[in-house]
Amino acid sequence: MQTTIITSADHFALAPGKLINQWQEGTRRGFHYETQAPVANVAHLISTSMPYLQKKIEQTSVKVFYPSGKQQHGQKHLAAIQDTLQYATDHFGQYDYAQFNLVPASVALPTVGYALPQMALIGEGVGFHANLNESDGFDHLYRRTVHEVAHQWWGYGLNIAEVEGSGVLAETLAKYTELVILRRKYGQDYVKRLVEFEQGRYFQGRSRDTIKELPLYRADSNYLIYSKGSAAMYGVSELLGETRVNQALRKLLTSHAPPAPPATTLDLIRYLNEVASESEQAVINSWFKEIHVNDVAIESVSIKHQNSEYNVTVCVIDHQEASHSVQLSAFAANGKLIEMKEFAKSAVNPACLDWTLMSKPKYFEVDAKLLLLDSNRENNIYQVPNR
Repeated sequence: MQTTIITSADHFALAPGKLINQWQEGTRRGFHYETQAPVANVAHLISTSMPYLQKKIEQTSVKVFYPSGKQQHGQKHLAAIQDTLQYATDHFGQYDYAQFNLVPASVALPTVGYALPQMALIGEGVGFHANLNESDGFDHLYRRTVHEVAHQWWGYGLNIAEVEGSGVLAETLAKYTELVILRRKYGQDYVKRLVEFEQGRYFQGRSRDTIKELPLYRADSNYLIYSKGSAAMYGVSELLGETRVNQALRKLLTSHAPPAPPATTLDLIRYLNEVASESEQAVINSWFKEIHVNDVAIESVSIKHQNSEYNVTVCVIDHQEASHSVQLSAFAANGKLIEMKEFAKSAVNPACLDWTLMSKPKYFEVDAKLLLLDSNRENNIYQVPNR
């Protein structure tokens, strides 16, 4: 596809494809773009007088346009684009285009982010008016940019069948990409807080839904494909490890990149199962094909200190359903894990565990890795009284 745009002399024009030529015609400026390969039929023509930052990342020319006075925000977007292009290229497959552009979307538009072929629109509110000195909460500017760039793979690099669950292959996998890149930037504790937040959003959405909840592999509701999807991919990555998950996702892309046959969520599950053991496959199928809600609680704890040992009895109950095995972790005062034990799902309701620890426990926590959709996490932790 070839596109020619004539605009104001002080504007820069953007269209799908590579910029082949630009020229001046009196008080007007011309731009000629040409796609190097077939692209999704999502036409976009943009003309802007905003300043921009430009950087060559591998073979890709990246431009970040920003409102006047927001260059520092632009720099942060540029860093997020670089992190995503490099991670996704290394782990999922090559980004084959010569350019990528990020453009602010007016606050008048109802969007915080929208991905286009080789471009992302980021809402000015979240992307350019965020307080960069704010240390509380989450880095919404960075994670929103990562998410939209990830759609170059999960949305435009993957041929997705127009069937139930299509949103999982686009949004859930973009959320997974967001989580793994955030883990590299901010660490595991940050990502765990974010997954807790997403689990809370899942339960909020679930309480408001007027139709019967569908299993994730058939879902298209936002609270499922974004929030439950985040929890599911986090749980699967904790189970399999990032390397095996990425191996499955790379195979999904290479097997279903356009013009190959379109993928469904059944293909995603199949490729994940290929890198999983039989017991791990049961967990994957549970996340995607079944609907389970837990409310696991520590019912009681007794501790006896003898010599250098701590003899512990911990009783655990699931007030909802004993649908999964449950991990119980003991932590020291510095927050480091002392030891972890696992209750088989058939043993819960209630179940007690006798345990000998060689270090003094400060607190116990069930499901510390967030492998369950737990409706009440306030009863997951037992703090050992100071004596």
